[in-house]
Amino acid sequence: MSFSSFSQSIENEVRRTSGSLDDYDTSSAPGGVIERNKRRSRHGNINGPDLLPDLVGSNVTDDVYLITQSDNEIGWRKWLVAPYCFLYIAGYITSSATFGLFVYYKVQRDLYPDLDQLNETSACKDVNKSSLDYQRQVHVQDVASNWGIYTSLAVGIPAIFANMLLGSSTDKFGRKFLFFLPCIGTLIRMIVTVIGIYFDFNLTYHLIGFIVEGLTGQLFTMLLVCFTYVADVTSQKGKTRALGITMIELAIGVAVAGFSFSTGYFIQNTGFFYPMLSAGIMLAMSLIVVIFIPESFPPAKRDNSESVVTKMKTAYDLYLGSFNRGRRWKYNTLLSVFTFTMFSALGRGSVEAAVSVGGTVLLEF
Repeated sequence: MSFSSFSQSIENEVRRTSGSLDDYDTSSAPGGVIERNKRRSRHGNINGPDLLPDLVGSNVTDDVYLITQSDNEIGWRKWLVAPYCFLYIAGYITSSATFGLFVYYKVQRDLYPDLDQLNETSACKDVNKSSLDYQRQVHVQDVASNWGIYTSLAVGIPAIFANMLLGSSTDKFGRKFLFFLPCIGTLIRMIVTVIGIYFDFNLTYHLIGFIVEGLTGQLFTMLLVCFTYVADVTSQKGKTRALGITMIELAIGVAVAGFSFSTGYFIQNTGFFYPMLSAGIMLAMSLIVVIFIPESFPPAKRDNSESVVTKMKTAYDLYLGSFNRGRRWKYNTLLSVFTFTMFSALGRGSVEAAVSVGGTVLLEF
């Protein structure tokens, strides 16, 4: 088959399934199959830069999703994704910092109920490691660290499988449901924690909330849907997409910096209950914002012919599939670098909390 007839067969296939090519913005996918075949000469050298590799979309039988220009024009409400992201991150940071310090306080009070005061002490002072006070402090830190591991596993393991499933479901069920799910899960976790703090439950009961949060994807599903949504409602042309991504990252940065700083003072002045309650209120507000965010992937665009499992396989063919083997190692290398970077970025919070509590705020024995 010549490449001119190949291009024509692609156009005929799209016309058969959609009725017309005129409604689609093919130029929004530079380097795509249709655009590249239009650009090349009918009798040019097929080994040039327009050679079509064995990629998804290079065959007329492949499923390719084209988004119309008119669908991107959904009004100013699409930018509500930024305040949604800000409220979620603000509540998440507040609750995480509060719970981390609460665990230390709860463990200390359970192990040594007669010692309920905290004393501010410099971490630079010489410490008598053979003293009973120091040994008690180390014991509290050890038990509190174990609880940090338990909560991380309770939320992290379900979140891994939830994100694999939910991320592959967006083309089948749309984007908006993914805005709701992580908010609901995190809000349930906060409600469990608020009740647990108020009624002084055993720490084991708090794990229920973390498991529910993990099953709904946690923070990572929220980030997934935010960036996917921006890609849906903006064009590659101009600076609109860059603006959308910048707004999300700015919302994350401001929320992390502001509420990481203020939560400590909030706890110092009011205790643990009200900061956690405030975090829950912010999550509830983010749910209200979601109501006004328009759907970017309506039913007309969705493909219900494939199962979610099939879509998961298609998504993970990017990493393990037979196509694009020559260059895929570069992407996987970058992904590995990102993974190790996240170990330090996400894991340091627990260590910093332990150091700040154990080093500068010591138990008064």
